[in-house]
Amino acid sequence: IVAVIDHPFESQAVVFPNKRIVAYDESQVKDVLRFARERIEVRAADASFVIDQLAKLNASSKVFRGRIDLKRIGILGHSRGGLAAPMACQRDPRFKACANMDGGTLGGPFYPDSVPKQPFIWFVRFKPEPSDDQLRDWKMTRQQWDQNRDRIESRANGYFRKIISGSYRVTLNGATHLTFSDVPLLSSDIGLETIAFHVRLTRIVSTYTLAFFDKNLKNENPQL
Repeated sequence: IVAVIDHPFESQAVVFPNKRIVAYDESQVKDVLRFARERIEVRAADASFVIDQLAKLNASSKVFRGRIDLKRIGILGHSRGGLAAPMACQRDPRFKACANMDGGTLGGPFYPDSVPKQPFIWFVRFKPEPSDDQLRDWKMTRQQWDQNRDRIESRANGYFRKIISGSYRVTLNGATHLTFSDVPLLSSDIGLETIAFHVRLTRIVSTYTLAFFDKNLKNENPQL
């Protein structure tokens, strides 16, 4: 059973039961980092609210009554949703595993105060080394870049060492931030070769995600 969450004021448009439409708009935001943290807090709370609603469906719905296993719930998210997933896990033990798809902050896969106790997986896109021209535009030397990269990598490894239930990091070559959504497959102006490439990446993400949750929610031992 998959529950997909529309977060009001962040999804492109959310339609409420009374037909009121709430649209996405960040045009007035001045402090982007603070705003993002606030919205991620809300998303984590939304996820717990959804479990509450699933419990009600499991107790009384004609369709779902007795069919939802509330002891084996996982959560995954993309971008900000990816940061919300470990935060939700850290705050709500009803989540048993969490996946972050290319969401990052301060070089890590979650906020320092949101270390999940549950098994965790972080998908990230491969980021190639910058060219000399790019470094020149950024007013940065190669040595400065190397030091900054190593510092960020060390910080990310420190995040992973804090997770007591085991964790994974999957780096996907050729991916972009939107690879972890269905957007690349919905474009109308790309050729068959590009579509095939995006389909391959989507299959890789799907395969690893399923194996992770099968292992940690169903106690299976996937070959992967």
